[in-house]
Amino acid sequence: MAQFQVFEPNVEVLGQAVLAFLAAFPPDIKFAGEEILGRHGLINASPGDYYRVQTLLDAMKEAFDRLGNQMMFRTGFRFAAEARAPERWSSLDDCWEGVDLAHQMNHRGGHVGKWTYTDEGSTGGLRKVKLVSASHYPCHFDLGLLEGFAKKFRPAGVVDVLIRHDDAQPCRQHGESSCTYRITWG
Repeated sequence: MAQFQVFEPNVEVLGQAVLAFLAAFPPDIKFAGEEILGRHGLINASPGDYYRVQTLLDAMKEAFDRLGNQMMFRTGFRFAAEARAPERWSSLDDCWEGVDLAHQMNHRGGHVGKWTYTDEGSTGGLRKVKLVSASHYPCHFDLGLLEGFAKKFRPAGVVDVLIRHDDAQPCRQHGESSCTYRITWG
């Protein structure tokens, strides 16, 4: 499955995603984000309203073509701060286990993809998990989303949470149906 392509045409996403996309643009080029959203009919989005995912993906693709992967990362990072998340999340473990639930909470109208969580245990005081994303968003969006969640839920005393795209696994940038992320912290 190619990036920037929704699985079903009626799938919608909450307006927080549209607002996160706009907030990802640095202030000196925010006008570019507004122009892109305008071209795709996403003007004055409201956080509680729903919008066609494909329309947002088309806007994201245009931004990607003009500004590259960093823009997708920034959008995912901002979405982590804006997205609906389960109220019970209080730790990184909660977050990683519940990322699929959060994904479902922010979408409606059909098949929106899936995140699969695997706890890979602890080694030498480091916690390890694997997340597989089979969503319609680009993998750099996912990386930004995961980094945003890591920042939000990083435990006191943990200096860093290492999140990496597992290049030995399938990748949506290459037309595959999923991307795999390895996460380590401790």
